Order: sequence, then C-alpha cells, then structure tokens
Amino acid sequence: MKCFNCRGSFEENKSKHAPFCCKGCKLECKKDTTKFKEERDKKKKIALCSKFALTDAKQASKNRNLVYKDFKSKAGYYRKYKKEYKDKIVDYPESPNEKGYIGIAKKPLMKIKDGHGYQGVLMQDETRRYVQCASCGKWMKKIAISHLRKCGFKDVIEYKDKYGLNHTTGLVSDETSLKLTKAALKNKQSVALMNALQKKGFNGGNMRSKDSRSSMQFKNMHGSCPEQVRHRLYEFIKCNRELPTQRNRGRSLYKLLISRFGSFGDGLKALGLPHFKRRGTNMVYTFPDWTIYKYNINQFYDREKLFNMMMQKCPVLQ
Repeated sequence: MKCFNCRGSFEENKSKHAPFCCKGCKLECKKDTTKFKEERDKKKKIALCSKFALTDAKQASKNRNLVYKDFKSKAGYYRKYKKEYKDKIVDYPESPNEKGYIGIAKKPLMKIKDGHGYQGVLMQDETRRYVQCASCGKWMKKIAISHLRKCGFKDVIEYKDKYGLNHTTGLVSDETSLKLTKAALKNKQSVALMNALQKKGFNGGNMRSKDSRSSMQFKNMHGSCPEQVRHRLYEFIKCNRELPTQRNRGRSLYKLLISRFGSFGDGLKALGLPHFKRRGTNMVYTFPDWTIYKYNINQFYDREKLFNMMMQKCPVLQ
C-alpha cells in the first residue's frame, strides 16, 4: 500500500485501510485538496468546451465512419449488380464511399439550397443500402417519422413537399425495401391479401396524390425540371444549329416551354435567349443586350446567320 498524498509506503504497524501515512501528510493534503479540485474543474471545463466545439464537425464524420464500417463488412444485394446502374452513380462527397445513387432521375439535377442532396431525389449511397436525410444529412436505412420530428417536420408529407418527392415515395433504401418485400412474400396472409386486392382492381390509386405530376421527382424522371429544360434547350441549339419549333425534332421542347412559361418567346427570354415577334414573313429577334435583328427563318442562309449571332450575343451558349 502507498500513501494517498506523498505516495510513500505504509509502515507495518499502521492500518492498511488508512489513506495517509502520517498526520503531517494528512494536514498538507487538506490544504492541497482545494487547489487540486480547482485545477481538475478547469481541465474538465476545457475538455467540455473542446468537445462541444467539435461536435458539429465530428458528428457527421462519426456517422459516416459507422456507416462505412458496416458498408465494408457486408456486401449487400445491389452491390453485385453495380455495373448495370453505373450511369446513375454520381460523385457525392457526403456519402460514406463518396459516391451516390440518384435512381431513375435524369441529369442535370438541382441542388437543395438549405439542405443536402438534390431536389426530387431520394439520395442513396453507391450500394443502395443507406438513404440520406435531406434536412440534416444523416445516413440511415430508413427515415422514420421520429427522426423527421426531430428535424422540425410534423409529418412525412411536409418533408416530401419541401424536397420535391412524390407522396407515394417510400423513405427507405432499396436494400431495406427488398428485404421487406421478401419478408412479405414469405408471409402467406400478406400474399393472400395482395391477391384479393388485385382481383378487386386495387392498385394503390387511392394513395396517389392529385399533384404528383407537379412534384420535382416526377419532373426529374421525365426530364422536365427547370435545370434539365435549360440543359436540353442549349444542347439542342448547339447540336442542330437552330431553335426548336413544331416542325423540327425539338417539338417536345417547344411544347414544354409553352406549358411552363405561357409562350415560346417568354420561355426563350427567361432562359437568356433572344425572344421574337413575327412581322410578315420575317421574325424580329431581340437579344439579351437589347439589340434587334430581322431574319427570315424560311431561308437557310438566314438560319445560319441567326445561329452565329446567338453564339456571339448569348453568354449562356458560350
């Protein structure tokens, strides 16, 4: 046994349970205890302050490390078929393996300004085993309602409306969804219930929201979100050296701009391209720098002049 204060050895005739080896040492220890406690409290406060300062930075990395360990330990079902959907994998630094899966959404995508991921996309990791919460950025196998309430949402529909998801989209990863489907198919009662509902003609139509076509997820699937329309229009002009019309290959784009902006000319103006007015057989084009030029679209030479002028005057095409 050693003394509590001076760490000296006890004498043989002293009690082994006594904390101090002598009276003098006991008195000195009483004086030093207050200083020792103050220093200990200061060290604790410094340690706590440093912990609280690093929580925001470390919490995300800690969560990513935990997910990454689990990611390395198990292969998963979809990881075997990664080559089949490699065109849907994008570079995503927030993912545990720095790559993300965007599903059937078409590129380019619109980033969420006050959150994580992209508008109308249920962001998953490369192996499709984890899904990311667009509000806090946490990775999990399922975004439960309890987690959404911690993030400040009343229900699931409010979360989906904010980030452009369809009301019928499940907030689970594809791997978890597959496991739940397998479990349901093993259960005879659930299979009998599904067969009975299919015979009655029920296909989940009652659950579908009326405004599902206006959601960002629906637009991403069909290439009609604002960023995709912009990209498609610029690409069409560069490839075909003309504007889309009802009579050329850009008919779908022409109709999409009319439905989105009210008229084709307003759509061109909003996207930084020259808007026009018809004057007889000629079209008067007003460019972004407010210069006006007249062209006859029915003549091939004028079409080439219009394209060259657009490439000079429109910075968005350069």
